[in-house]
Amino acid sequence: MNDCFMNIETFIDLIISFLPPELLALVPPLETLLAHPDGRYILVGIVAVILLLALWVALRLMQILLGEDSADDRMQAAIEAVTPPDLDSEKPREKEQHDNAANANSFQFFRRGKKTKAEKREMALSAIEQEMLAVRHLFSDGHIVKDVYVAETRRLYNKAKLLKA
Repeated sequence: MNDCFMNIETFIDLIISFLPPELLALVPPLETLLAHPDGRYILVGIVAVILLLALWVALRLMQILLGEDSADDRMQAAIEAVTPPDLDSEKPREKEQHDNAANANSFQFFRRGKKTKAEKREMALSAIEQEMLAVRHLFSDGHIVKDVYVAETRRLYNKAKLLKA
């Protein structure tokens, strides 16, 4: 057990020996920290955290520069840009009826606008069409690669095919 701790302490001393002496002169708390019996462990912990943070920042910058994380965001933004703001026209009408009833302070019955299966299917197909146009737009602008374009188009086609059946 003591042999294990001696190896760890030797390793920590080796890491500390790589620190430039100018750094110890510039930062007096480091010298004080190393004078403490457990200061070596604290210093190595701080260095490890700083190195891990630097690694995370470097990987995140690479991810941003390569644009891999924002492809989904761009796709969603393109879909929202192409999609009409309100596919369901029933909601504004129901809200208007509710406001009229509240203003009149009278009791009214409201019927829910029941949509037929054909209307629901047409709305769903329209939404799929808009999404296909958005994917095509992303591909033509070079935001997604051909494989993603083909996969998304195939997925949307299969979704539409199920609705048609």
